[in-house]
Amino acid sequence: MLPPRLYNTATRSVVPLVLDPKRDVTIYTCGPTVYRPVHLGNLRSFVLADSLKRLLLALGCGVRHVKNITDVGHMRQELVDRGEDKVVAEALSAGLTPAEIAQRFTDEFFRDEQRMGILAADAFPRATDHVERMVEIAAALLAAGHAYERGGNVYFRVSSFAGYGELGGSLSRAGLRQGVRAEVDPLKQDARDFALWKAAEPGRTALIWPSPWGVGFPGWHIECTAMSTQHLGPQVDIHTGGVDNIFPHHEAERAQSEAFTGVGPFAGVWVHGQHLLADGLKMAKSTGNAYTLSDLLVLNFEPVAFRYLCLTAHYRARLNFTFTSLRAAQTGLRRLRQHVVQWGEPAEQFSADAEACRVRFWTLACEDLALPRCLAVLWSLARGSGAVLPGEQKAALARDFDRLLGLDLGLPTPYRPADPFRGAVSSPSAVADAWSAPDRCQLSVIVVVQPDEDLAAVERCVESVLRERHGLDLEVVLVDATGSPARHSSLVSRLQDEAQVRMVWIDHDPGAAAGRNLGLRISRGTYVVLLDPSVELVGETWPRLFGLLNNPGVGGVGPFGLLTADMRHYYEPPAVATPIEVDALQNYLMVFRRADLARVGPLDEHFRFYRILDLDLSYAIRDRVGELLTVGDVPVVLHRHALWEALSEGDREERSRKNFGRFLKRWDHRRDLARHGAGRTDLASAEAAVHG
Repeated sequence: MLPPRLYNTATRSVVPLVLDPKRDVTIYTCGPTVYRPVHLGNLRSFVLADSLKRLLLALGCGVRHVKNITDVGHMRQELVDRGEDKVVAEALSAGLTPAEIAQRFTDEFFRDEQRMGILAADAFPRATDHVERMVEIAAALLAAGHAYERGGNVYFRVSSFAGYGELGGSLSRAGLRQGVRAEVDPLKQDARDFALWKAAEPGRTALIWPSPWGVGFPGWHIECTAMSTQHLGPQVDIHTGGVDNIFPHHEAERAQSEAFTGVGPFAGVWVHGQHLLADGLKMAKSTGNAYTLSDLLVLNFEPVAFRYLCLTAHYRARLNFTFTSLRAAQTGLRRLRQHVVQWGEPAEQFSADAEACRVRFWTLACEDLALPRCLAVLWSLARGSGAVLPGEQKAALARDFDRLLGLDLGLPTPYRPADPFRGAVSSPSAVADAWSAPDRCQLSVIVVVQPDEDLAAVERCVESVLRERHGLDLEVVLVDATGSPARHSSLVSRLQDEAQVRMVWIDHDPGAAAGRNLGLRISRGTYVVLLDPSVELVGETWPRLFGLLNNPGVGGVGPFGLLTADMRHYYEPPAVATPIEVDALQNYLMVFRRADLARVGPLDEHFRFYRILDLDLSYAIRDRVGELLTVGDVPVVLHRHALWEALSEGDREERSRKNFGRFLKRWDHRRDLARHGAGRTDLASAEAAVHG
């Protein structure tokens, strides 16, 4: 069997892995940052490293595998205070020390890997145990002219390393351009330079260490250099991680490692796994679409079913996670195990035909880990060309293949639990679009319930709509996007007696925009309202708003308008009874005609977080339908906003900033859309409702 061939990010090509039979193959894997449970996207990356390790072991190679644990923070104190230094912030919120929170999630990480059938690494070095070495490396780079010190901070001098940017190619070049355009640390000599050591600011008391440059803490990238060179030497055969590690982390790690040791290349092969997506977006906590293994266990999914799902896509291809695909993976895994049980005891030796099948499997595995094709070879034993083999031969092949696949194929098939999402849809597109269907009532009120929503507030909101309908023929379209069967049951029990409530249940939280799109798809009212659960109606609300929409030049109305002069700062106008034209309407309560939906189009589902989504929708209505009007005497009350309160200040700012950037990219150039706040002197002293 030929040596494995792997795609090397550094060369942008599939290359043979050079194996020295006299020593172990060394693998370094970027491990978790332990301020929270690892999510499924992280686990997909770890399955890649595990599959590679399993392949080498099956080929008879010795393997030395190191996977680091990042248990330090990297942020400045003002970001710690805002909740952006994740290790410190999580510790503070949980009432634990940083060391305690790191240990808690390190233990959870080990349990998750065990449940997934991931073989334990030979070493799990912790960053906090290697700070002294990080200081030594920074000092050595400083002495060699590869770094410089400013105000107690030590920066790597990128210009001193000729090959910087070569690892990621165009990806690194794009990242460098973005970094140059961003706000630059004034202490840097070059915008491309990165921190090896950061001075601790006044007030920082956690995760700080002494150094020749004063008390401080390490930069992000130097950790892996310290741990990999200490545990594996100046070079590693294979370095694994996710594609999001290529720049800046691995680019910086490569540069500082080779500059420190004087030996290159730092890694013989760089192997990067593609993103796991959810609803078409990279799975990430900051995006709000991250799921953990514990989430799957609560829903009666077997952890190894997710491993099976990972095997169905090549590691260099993006994989879109849905509960539908996970259910299919669990079903496939159960059926495979049933076949293996039916095949009986494995043969002690392979027949010629079985050996040919075995060679085909391992040859595919050696060709850049073609695991989906390997899985197909396994399935061929059940319903393909290999099905003619005797049962004992198939049983032996299955167990041989499982050394790589890690699916526990020899286990008995577990009891099949009931589907906890029976009756739920998996995506908004799974629901028929009713935009062109005839009206069925006068008004559709859409209320979207996301995971952190207050269910009592939802009940209060819906009951106020029904109480204040005053004979109006309406429906409440309740979109349950909690992703929780238990919370769904609670919603059903709270509102099951309300005939005007139509509930649609989706098996996960698709995000703010997608949840609203789902409600819009099934609405059948002449008018449509997007209503936030924090709103309570306390009087007759609709006739006046409908009257304003009788003018075809008006595209939308609501009681919460916004004005701007520069598209960077938005202000709420003083509440007046006379309708005024505004630049945008806020998410709390927005009314428009259903007939205009075809022109406006669906909401952009990249807006998973609700904030700024209303600006994007408002400008789409102004561009394609007509003006927006607000009136200030609508009888409504705003209560606490549960989704906002559930986030740390850092998470709020990060998600808002991403959405605001997306909004500006689409609309900032549209000077033809008037800015109604221009020249308004009464807004000069007002507090901005939305600040870019």
